[in-house]
Amino acid sequence: MTASAVNVLLLEDSPADARLLEVQLRGQPYRLDVVRRLSEAVPRLQSHRYSLVIVDLGLPDSTGIDTVARVHELVPSAPIMVLTNDQDSDMGLSAVQAGAQDFLNKGASTALLTRTMRYAIERKHAEVLRARLVHADRLSSVGQLAASVAHEVNNPNAYVFGNLHLLKESIEHWDIAPEDKADALELIADCLDGVQRVTRIVRQLSSFARVDDERSEPVAINDVLRDAVALVTNDLRHKARLDVDLADGLLPFAGNPPRLVQVFTNLMINAAQAFPDDGADDRCIQVRSYAQEDMVIAEVLDNGAGIPDEIKERLKEPFFTTKPAGVGTGLGLAICTEIVERHHGTLELNNRPDGPGAVARVSIPVVRAPKAPPRPRAATLPRLPAVAPLRVLLIDDDQAVRRAFSRVIAGAGHEVTAAATAREALAVLRDREVDGVLCDLEMPKMDGAAFYQQLSTVSPVHCGRVVFCTGGAFTPRAKKFVEDNQAPCLQKPLDIELLGQALTYWDQQRNKRAS
Repeated sequence: MTASAVNVLLLEDSPADARLLEVQLRGQPYRLDVVRRLSEAVPRLQSHRYSLVIVDLGLPDSTGIDTVARVHELVPSAPIMVLTNDQDSDMGLSAVQAGAQDFLNKGASTALLTRTMRYAIERKHAEVLRARLVHADRLSSVGQLAASVAHEVNNPNAYVFGNLHLLKESIEHWDIAPEDKADALELIADCLDGVQRVTRIVRQLSSFARVDDERSEPVAINDVLRDAVALVTNDLRHKARLDVDLADGLLPFAGNPPRLVQVFTNLMINAAQAFPDDGADDRCIQVRSYAQEDMVIAEVLDNGAGIPDEIKERLKEPFFTTKPAGVGTGLGLAICTEIVERHHGTLELNNRPDGPGAVARVSIPVVRAPKAPPRPRAATLPRLPAVAPLRVLLIDDDQAVRRAFSRVIAGAGHEVTAAATAREALAVLRDREVDGVLCDLEMPKMDGAAFYQQLSTVSPVHCGRVVFCTGGAFTPRAKKFVEDNQAPCLQKPLDIELLGQALTYWDQQRNKRAS
């Protein structure tokens, strides 16, 4: 028997029929285990991984389609082939409907037998692939929805933030009783804190807008873990205490942050769902990171019941799940394993050696690719003190955003011209020169990318003066433009610090032109 032999479990109570099958498969790349009862098959199916299960429909302790249904329930990821003496094709079709991939009458030729076995295995592989594609499509849809939500939330968040800042500055100059002024400023500070919390939540949610993005970049595992923790904190707070212990100084590695956020989000949710619903108040999920030789290790630990030995080896199988019907698809850990392996890492699922509970350990090597050059983003814009008055063109299709940004920029002593569309802005730039252009990336009819392309023809001198802002660049066109273009791009809502950085950037460009 070769090392690549396919493991097959045969449920057959007839010694003669089992012997015939063994003879037919002699010399073939199959290793056959035989049991005579369904009760004998259950522990084997729970502790072994079989590439094919062949089922007789007339076992002593189970007959007919019930046998197929029970095997499919135990190992939904394994192909099932039915062998029967029943010449009624309806029985075979019923078996397929119950979860089998194919059926064959006993006594068939060796060629037909092995072909049917091979086809059953390939059909199941195709089914798994289809399920993964559907799951990936759902994730992509969730990502698109998250990006759309981010865009729609960030626009009102932007002008609320700007107007609150202006209101705060105004109150500071009001001639009112000191205690009234202090109360008003405290209310404004609370509102500003709320806006910033919404901003953080939306940005963390936006990570799922890029789960289909295969781009690799330097990854800091602690940033990934913090984003994952932030996403699940609200869901877990009533189920378990969440402890986070992240080591300092961990080296980066090449990878895809949104996909890794997906992995650790799934692992934490799985840990929470594994707790019994007993209302115990000592339930705890720990998230920790540390270095081990040339590896970065990230672990999710719980103090639950742990992993039963009989299912430990099967947890990563597609469709295998210990959750009730409707709670999980059984694809989560299989997809997590695939994502980690694409990062040249490993995902291990074990019981904790130091006490009750389980531990999911992700190990990823830190030396895989040279560090990518930094892309121009908000963080690359210089931060300097207040600058001399600038002429600024503001382009945004949201009237409230235009008003708020215009007030803030003009309040700092700069001249502001506002345009509701990219075409209106191009008309302005044909007739006059400005020092800086603040342009929304996502606009109807002509978006920021199209505006930039037209600007290179209409007024190319302004191309180096454009700073884009976005509430969530979620279209493929916008994504590619942000990645490929050298113009800075700021995330809404623009706080005062970011607006100040934009003003400083334009002032630097103006000084370079003057020199």
